[in-house]
Amino acid sequence: MKEYKYKINGNSYKVTIGDIEDNIAHVEVNGTHYKVEMEKQPKPAAKPVTVRPMPNAPAAPTQVVKPAAPASGKSGVKSPLPGVILDIKVNVGDAVKKGQTIGVIGGTGSGKSSLVNLIPRFYDVTKGEIYIDGVNVKDYRIEALREKVGIVLQKAQLFKGTIRDNIRWGKKDATDTEIMEALDIAQAREFVEKKDGKLDSFVDQGGKNLSGGQRQRLTIARAVVRKPDILILDDSASALDYATDAALRKSIREMKDAPTLFIVSQRAASLMHADRIIVLDDGNVAGIGTHEELLENCEVYQEIYYSQFQKEKEA
Repeated sequence: MKEYKYKINGNSYKVTIGDIEDNIAHVEVNGTHYKVEMEKQPKPAAKPVTVRPMPNAPAAPTQVVKPAAPASGKSGVKSPLPGVILDIKVNVGDAVKKGQTIGVIGGTGSGKSSLVNLIPRFYDVTKGEIYIDGVNVKDYRIEALREKVGIVLQKAQLFKGTIRDNIRWGKKDATDTEIMEALDIAQAREFVEKKDGKLDSFVDQGGKNLSGGQRQRLTIARAVVRKPDILILDDSASALDYATDAALRKSIREMKDAPTLFIVSQRAASLMHADRIIVLDDGNVAGIGTHEELLENCEVYQEIYYSQFQKEKEA
């Protein structure tokens, strides 16, 4: 692990470069964790890390997430794939209020991850705008924006070290009490406490000595420990059984100052109790509403739901 310090436009930055796995470097900038894809070279050479602060950035406010665009328009989204533009309609209706749960569902390649990844600016819209508490996400300093957002991906990324070390990637000064609370919310406390070393138990690189469900729960705990204003679970409970998945969602809702929760899932059961569900189909919004409303008027949602609950359809 290498540490660098930079000073740009009067702002100080502490950059820590950790393990590199499968050409992905794990980088921490002022306490915020990023994954950076490295260029493939026969003999990889260290590359400088450039941090460009955004001018006139406001302090991080905490109220609503509001995607905005003309009702009939689409937003060109810069894809991680060079030269590819994803057309995603981003007008998802009324503002999303703090503490609400928003579900995102759709087929493979429909744009689910692309939509939620616009919130922390993993890439940007080229048309339309996204606001958090009335402030365009592009007007935040990038580190302040991502400090507000916790995101958990389907492929759990864990690092060589103890369970405590891995959770502290979310909040490096987290106390053991805070870590255990986060593990409790993530439904991970029980299996951690059964280990001889508990928080000092060793985790292999990539979490190879843990099950898929255990890895996912630890990464959720890592996101929860810093109590983000917005929590995005991007198909990150796919390895959990339905009971554990339900208990996880209940624990998050019952958190003090519960975050605004975005759940991307292929499971209709994981989204049924969301305040609003966004149904995507080939980059377009096919429907928005509650579970009951979508069962009445959204053909795409009906197909997804009844493919998973066939007995109800037959009844």
